[in-house]
Amino acid sequence: ANKKKLYSNTNIKVIAVHIVSGLFFLGILGFLVLNINKYLKNDPGFTIKKVVVENNVNVSADQIIRVLGISKNQNIFKLKVNECAEKLLKLPSIKNIRIFKKLPDKIVVRIYERTPIFQFYNGCYFYVDDEGIVLDKMTRRPDPSLPIVEGVNIPVVNFGTKLEKPQLFMAMKAVKAYNQSTVKKSITITNIDVGKSDNIVILTSSGGTIYFGKDDFLYRMQKLNEISRDLTKKQLVFNVIDLRFENVPVTLRN
Repeated sequence: ANKKKLYSNTNIKVIAVHIVSGLFFLGILGFLVLNINKYLKNDPGFTIKKVVVENNVNVSADQIIRVLGISKNQNIFKLKVNECAEKLLKLPSIKNIRIFKKLPDKIVVRIYERTPIFQFYNGCYFYVDDEGIVLDKMTRRPDPSLPIVEGVNIPVVNFGTKLEKPQLFMAMKAVKAYNQSTVKKSITITNIDVGKSDNIVILTSSGGTIYFGKDDFLYRMQKLNEISRDLTKKQLVFNVIDLRFENVPVTLRN
């Protein structure tokens, strides 16, 4: 019995020694980490000397750096990347962002901008991306590279907000389907009228009109592409194509 008691006491002492040793080691480690961190945050060798902006097109590097508020006298370890990203994501034209610290003194900011897919008029022409976000970009004259969406009333336009109008959502789906199809090679869309909830009316650069319906946009674009290829092969120009029907009525231009 005495031997068993002695054995138990010995085990307890060994465990206690291990615990004390572990706590001592953790204390030393914490002290070292704290002092290394303090040293790095005050070492002039880790002062930011260069901020590089990549992948930006419409938003200037100067504007991005200004919004970030990064000082070139700032310590690179004191820079809070998440806070910087939040500032930039408030710009309507920016969809995503990645920020890298390249030791000892360089910050790389990679921008992913929103790309407009159509425009609409409300005193001037506003750009909208594939998520329905209004970009902080507008022009007095229409952009010939983008279709103009008509037939919807938007009294107030705020940059960076998502358009919730059902007609605009329908137009957005139609433009996405158009951009994914090969019909772009033969037909250029200039205007999209969404004034009627049951039918999108598309106008083309050649003066043709396409009644597009209100759903199955990818399927309808495929049919439009087949019709366009057939007309091109026969050297014919359409006046009206009505895609609302399975047997598509097509009228030709004289």
